[in-house]
Order: sequence, then C-alpha cells, then structure tokens
Amino acid sequence: MSFRKLFSSSSLSLSSSTSINEDNHTTSSNNIKSVQSHRSFLRQKDSSSSISSSPSSSTLNNHNNNNNNNNNSPNRNYNNNNNNNSSYSNYSNSSSSANMNHNSTSMNSTNSTGKSQHHSLRRFFKKFKHRESPPATGSSTPSNNHSRALSAGRQGASNVNIFAKYGVPGKLLGTGASGSVNIITSESNPNEVYAVKKFRARLNNENELDYKNKVAHEYRISEYLNHENIIRTFELIRDSRHENVTDYYIVMEYCKYDFFNLVMSGLMETNEIYCYTKQIIRGVDYLHSNGLAHRDLKLDNCVVNSFGVLKIIDFGSSVHFRKEIPNGYYITENDIMLGPNTKLIPARGVVGSDPYLSPEVFEPQGLGYDPRGADVWSIAIIYCCMILKRFPWKLPKLSDPSYKSFAGPQLDGYNSLEYEGEDDLRHSHHPPVGPERLLRLLPVESRNVIKHMLILDPRKRYSMYDVMSDEFVQSIQNCTSGHSSSNHTHHLVTEDELNKINQERDKLKRLKDAGVA
Repeated sequence: MSFRKLFSSSSLSLSSSTSINEDNHTTSSNNIKSVQSHRSFLRQKDSSSSISSSPSSSTLNNHNNNNNNNNNSPNRNYNNNNNNNSSYSNYSNSSSSANMNHNSTSMNSTNSTGKSQHHSLRRFFKKFKHRESPPATGSSTPSNNHSRALSAGRQGASNVNIFAKYGVPGKLLGTGASGSVNIITSESNPNEVYAVKKFRARLNNENELDYKNKVAHEYRISEYLNHENIIRTFELIRDSRHENVTDYYIVMEYCKYDFFNLVMSGLMETNEIYCYTKQIIRGVDYLHSNGLAHRDLKLDNCVVNSFGVLKIIDFGSSVHFRKEIPNGYYITENDIMLGPNTKLIPARGVVGSDPYLSPEVFEPQGLGYDPRGADVWSIAIIYCCMILKRFPWKLPKLSDPSYKSFAGPQLDGYNSLEYEGEDDLRHSHHPPVGPERLLRLLPVESRNVIKHMLILDPRKRYSMYDVMSDEFVQSIQNCTSGHSSSNHTHHLVTEDELNKINQERDKLKRLKDAGVA
C-alpha cells in the first residue's frame, strides 16, 4: 500500500483489541525488584494531559514554557529542558534536533591538557531546529517505499473517534516537536493500557504531502516490525471529527519504566547492564536484518517493561538501507554491494543526538555513509553511559578535547587500538592517549567488543553480525519475555519513586548540613 493510500477515505480498523498490559505475561518476576534508593537528580514533569477532543494544535509552546531548568547553562548545540523524564517524550520528537544539558555533577574526565572535562549524562529533548540536513537526491527519505513489505503494511489508518474507542487520555508521558504521548486505557477493558501518540498539527509552511509522509513513515516502519525488543505498534487512527482538521494518532505498547531513569538511578549491577546491552544489540540486529537502520539510538529511546525487557522506540529518523537491483544493472565504483542483487542506500544528513553520533556522519555529504555503522557506534556509547554514568565526549569532533584524546592517535596512523597492558599502565608517567583512555574504564571482558565498535573507520568497524558473534556478547545472560536470567536482578524505578526519594535525600542533606542529622 502506498503512503498516499494510507490516508485515503477508506476506513480500516485493528483486527483485534490486543491487550498490552505487561502484567499479563507469564514469566517469573523473581528477578525484578522495585527499589527505593538512587543517585539521580531528576525533576518531576508536568503530568497534565495534552491529548484532548478539541482540534489539533501544535504542542511546541507548552513544551517551551516548561523549559525552566536553571541549574545548567546551555551549551552551543544544546537547549535546557530537563522537566520531562519519560522516554516517550522522545518518541514524540521524531526527526527533530537533539538538545543536551551539561553540568559539573558528573564523573571527571581529564583531557590531554590536564584540565577537567565534565560530560554529565543528561536527557535529550529534540525541539524546534532540525538536526537533520536536507537529504541529497537519491537518499532514503520518508517518501520512499522502503520495501515491498513496508509499503504493503498490515493495515491502513482507522477513521474513528479515538476517544470513543479507547477512552479518555490519562497521564502525559511526553511532549515534543512532532506531537505528544499520553497513557490511555481501553474503555471496554481497564486492563488494556496503551501509549498513544498524537501528531502535531501541520505547520502553515509545511506541505500537506510531506506532513502525511512523515506520519506514514514512522507508522509504517514501527507497524511492520515484530520483535520483543522493539516497541509494538498497533494502529494508526485518523480522527476527522472536526471540520477542516484531521488528527493522527499512533496506538502503541505501553512500558512503565523509563530507561534513562533506570540508568541514572545508579542501582544497576554489572550483569544487569550486560543484560540490557544484549537486548539492545538483539533489537538492532533484528532491524538491520530487515534492512532498516535506526539512526537515533540513545538511552532516551528505550523503555523497559515490568519484566526487565527493554524496547527500542522512536523510528522517525530510521531509514531503509538495502535496495534490490535488476539484472543487468551497471555497478559503479561508488556502489556498495550487500549481496548479488542488493546494494547499499547511503544515509545522508546529521541525524541523532550529539554524544551518540558516529564521526562519519559529519563528513562531507557527497556519497553519504552506511547507517548500520552509525547504529553500532551508538550502541557502544550507550554501553559506556551505563557503565560510567556520563558521556565519553560531548561531540565526536576533534574540537572536543576528550574525543580528540580518544581519536587523535588513530587519525595520526598509530595502532592505538592495541592498548597497553596493566603493567605498562602501572609504570607509565603519562596519561593514556587513544582508545585505551576510554577502554581502561570499562570491565575487562567488554573491552574487545567495544574497541571494535568504536573504530573510527566505519569500513573496519564491527557489523551487527560481528557484535552478535563476539564471545563476550554470546556469554551474556539476557532476560526475555518468558525467561528471567538467574545471575542478576532488575532494579526497576518509576519516575514518581525517584522524585519521592530525591525529596527524602534532599531533606536528609539539609538536616545534615544543619548539624541535625
């Protein structure tokens, strides 16, 4: 089915009202622990509902008015906004620019000049300015048919009153440049809980077809995917109750726990981190095996259900990278062949959040880059964030001192990937330079795979097949929907729990400072 037909007047509905209440799973919950302690300093967001039965309007003003975080000064490429703490806020921000806060509460990183660099792990909120450059001719864009399977789809848009079908929206999970996400409970079955994204209204200067293509692009990709580490998408609803106004909604699986909050809680054990890492790897490997690259992998774009199963969200920046070629096709020197009858569709444009980006996305656009390698790089950065509770660098450019210390020797032609042994480090009078600067901070067993996932040359970097085949990754015990691993416990924390504990910690600190406690 073409993107245009997706928005035709024909009305198609979801074949069945599938319950996605995660508590209906039969897996054991012995390895799940709801915790009451943490090291996070996150703020409570506005819990008011943004989905209403009134005609659609842009949510940007409300999102901007909530921008009241005064504790951090903005960096050149970042905007302050640390109120929304739900990962679904990023699911509502597809194809927008990344924003980042930095402060001095993070672990220190010493650069080659001896100065302390701070790369605090902070949440990203994509707002007004698009991070993505205009795609060049021939690039994979939302209007392309990504594949026959994607263009066919399982169903089109249901032309119904979403409130009559699903009931009144509940808590606001997130608001962003492309819309807002709320919890919504089925009118007929209170055990069926969903996350519903309402797309923003079309902008005055926005072409109608481009707007519909953006909606269709995100829906078609997420609706096509079927993997336990990918968020499930159930339905696209077109609501035309109001004259001259059409609202679009995506109904998707609701997961209770925000992955960013879980990482920032400081409660994750090493094997728990390994479990989440392998789940992300499995999800991305599934995407790549289906010819799709995510291009915006980060902590904020993951959620976790009550059984410790991680789900990747937000496919607004994803692209199809595999193209079938006909017999007799003339293969040029610029073509990268993926198989006898398939070639690579290079990605173009700087898409994603700065600390997670791979260096090749900043290269002169020209022939573009392989988006698969960018995903591999981002997974390694996510792992480092979980271990270190900070970013290795702000931006993968030589203007960033920490990145320059990591990448400089490689660019100069040194074989710095063969990092020093412990004895060498013990007797060295100079701080390590090159990848060892980062790798020495990671668990020994994980260094080899991370080393190969962070190779600067994307042609030499590990593929997802290589990552999946790595001995360390193979050894990780990861939880699934029907199995809880025996070597770790998942410490699951809701935002409300974090806020309450933060208040208690702040109160205790004030009493201690006053000499009372």
